[in-house]
Parts: sequence; structure tokens; C-alpha cells
Amino acid sequence: ETLRSFLQAAQQDLGALLEQHSISLGPLVTAVEKFEAEAAALGQRISTLQKGSPDPLQVRMLNDQLMLLERTFLNPRAFPEERYYSPPFTPTLSCLLS
Repeated sequence: ETLRSFLQAAQQDLGALLEQHSISLGPLVTAVEKFEAEAAALGQRISTLQKGSPDPLQVRMLNDQLMLLERTFLNPRAFPEERYYSPPFTPTLSCLLS
């Protein structure tokens, strides 16, 4: 939801300027759509695991995938004693769910 709102703001605020310089937001739109689809699939997978008594191995695998996803948003080179959020440049959500 927030990612989509940032994309829409960029399209509204920068659309004309980007067009003047022949820059397309098409790849970014595609990336946002894929991310939303994978996030929805992950949500469905979590819901499925929450029903009944999930297999501990499946829960562990999902937890590991979520930790890897979180790491893509953290920059380990920031400060030794602190972490800050940065844009994800490494594994996509679809890679983590494979």
C-alpha cells in the first residue's frame, strides 16, 4: 500500500519532467506490481500455515524467508552499532519464496 502510494506520488509529481527527459517509470511500475503480487502470495501462505497445526519445519522455513527479506531492507555497512533502512537491491521477494 505504501509502496503503491510512493509510486503514484512519483508519477504525479515527476511524470512530466521524466517524460521531457524520455525516462519511463514502466519498469518501476512492473516491479511494484510484482512485489504486491508476491506479498499477497506470502500473506496467503502465512494464513494457510496459521490454520490448524502447522508443520514446525514449514514455519521455520517461512521464518527464515522473512528474515532474509528483512535483511534486503537493511544496509549492514551503515553504522557498526546501528542499522538503517535502505532500498532493496538484492534478492527479490519472489526469489525468497522459491
